[in-house]
Amino acid sequence: TMNQLILCTLLLLACGELARACPAGCQCHDPKTILCAARRGQTVPQGLPPSTLSLYVFENGITTLSEDSFAGLPALQLLDLSQNKITSIQRNIFQPLTELVNLDLSSNQLQEITNETFHGLRLLERLYLQRNRIQHIHAAAFDTLENLLELKLQYNQLRAVPPLDLPNLLLLDISWNKIPAIAPGAFHAVSIESLKIAGLGLASLNEELFQVQNNLHELDISDNLLERVPAVLRRLGSLTRLSLAGNARISQLPAEDFQSLHNLQELDISNLNINTIPRDFSGFFPRLRAMTAAGNPFNCICPMSWLVQWVNTSGVVLRRPEETRCHFPPKNSGKLLHHLQYTDFGCPTTTPTPTTPRTTTLPPP
Repeated sequence: TMNQLILCTLLLLACGELARACPAGCQCHDPKTILCAARRGQTVPQGLPPSTLSLYVFENGITTLSEDSFAGLPALQLLDLSQNKITSIQRNIFQPLTELVNLDLSSNQLQEITNETFHGLRLLERLYLQRNRIQHIHAAAFDTLENLLELKLQYNQLRAVPPLDLPNLLLLDISWNKIPAIAPGAFHAVSIESLKIAGLGLASLNEELFQVQNNLHELDISDNLLERVPAVLRRLGSLTRLSLAGNARISQLPAEDFQSLHNLQELDISNLNINTIPRDFSGFFPRLRAMTAAGNPFNCICPMSWLVQWVNTSGVVLRRPEETRCHFPPKNSGKLLHHLQYTDFGCPTTTPTPTTPRTTTLPPP
């Protein structure tokens, strides 16, 4: 029919328009999503449709961005520039992108973030800057990003926690930088739910690091140089996930440091230097679903016997069980902890003592 013919003609015209607008080396199957992966061009493709919502230009070999790189993309909401070779970002580069929500600049060669790098991105919610060479972040770099929810800065060369006046921030990852101490109040301007500060070289955590009223659900302080369990955990009753893994100087888990963590669902205490786990743990975490305790030199004697029974009856999943072994005593050395029976722990056997009936002797009349 005539209607079908008109419809076919319109579709062909639309497809032709899309094909013309699609840059060489890119895929434009969805009219509002442009995928330019491993395109091998040193600049951002030009002449994109102004209706584009998502632009993926990762692993392109891009070295520089110019002021007109994103001109004519007023609707863009997602921009992925990861795995390129961008060393710096001049002012006003992102200013045309007033609708941008997600920006991924990870795995580039950025060294500095200025107060103008992200100017104008007021709707930005996710900013990924991990795996760069960032050494310096201007004090006002994030000031206009009031809607930011996630900020990833892991694997850079930062020496201090950047100023964070970000009232809506929920996730912050600054792991694997060179920040050996974090000043109290560094996180007071935010209501973070997930904080990752692994591999910084921290020897301790200040007890005033978090406000009493905090909303922290996930804390990763793994692979630091902590010598003891941080007392700050006592005020983090909202935690559901905690990782202390890889702090090989921690040799004891004092029960009082964990007794407030009633909401904990996942606990990682692997690769510490502990030889036992307090029996109190069995009552502290009513919601615990998984625990990782691998890589510790456990002394599998009677005070540890409760653990196997607890894991077997509570439904808690013991992760990496093949790496969770006894080191002592010699008869249990190398054995998998979860394979041991109660009798293997050498607990004293209790036998009932015979009782003799008491007889009362009356004095002679």
